[in-house]
Amino acid sequence: MKRSRANLLYAISAAGLLGLSLPASADFSGYYGVPGSWTLTNSCASPSECGTGSYTSGAPASVTVIGSDVIGAGAGVPFSSLTSFTIIAGGAGLVHFDWSYETLDVGDPLSTPPVPSAFFDTAGYLLNGSTVQVTDLSGAASQSGSFDFSVAAGDVFGFYVETIDNLGGAAMITISNFRAPLPPPPPPGLPEPYSIALLALGLVGVAASRKRRTV
Repeated sequence: MKRSRANLLYAISAAGLLGLSLPASADFSGYYGVPGSWTLTNSCASPSECGTGSYTSGAPASVTVIGSDVIGAGAGVPFSSLTSFTIIAGGAGLVHFDWSYETLDVGDPLSTPPVPSAFFDTAGYLLNGSTVQVTDLSGAASQSGSFDFSVAAGDVFGFYVETIDNLGGAAMITISNFRAPLPPPPPPGLPEPYSIALLALGLVGVAASRKRRTV
């Protein structure tokens, strides 16, 4: 009985190691290296004429997400499209980034003369499919700032540019000074966390089995 109880306590302690605070990546390298596990997606209101957004890598220092502008390339009627660049969060914690936005769009067509602005092209970050705009619709064609938000391990997050009309010139957002939580490293001299979890579950099973035999 004493051995079974000791095994059970050890299993609980081993499982508790999974809750260690996680370090953060300092740039687009390692777990968050580009291209790595990042995914570029173009989603459109008109699937038959989907946008052609892209990205360019200045990794490890920066990444630039470029929105679609297919009308300017000879497509049909205006439609919206979203260009996103996402990854699965390696751990729980804070994501920090500096951003620099620029658009070639002519802006509000009702202004005389038209002044380039962010009116028809927004940008920001995504978290589990929801967009959070960081640009100012009534702002200038060039904008910048910093932002922080929290993620849980397994969340899908990233950055996006959305165009309302796909014409007038593309917009882009450059992400730099990027930091995000990393997966937990294995404790010195111990297996990595997945193995620890399996070990913990196995020891609990052994303890329960021995208890049944001693009753």
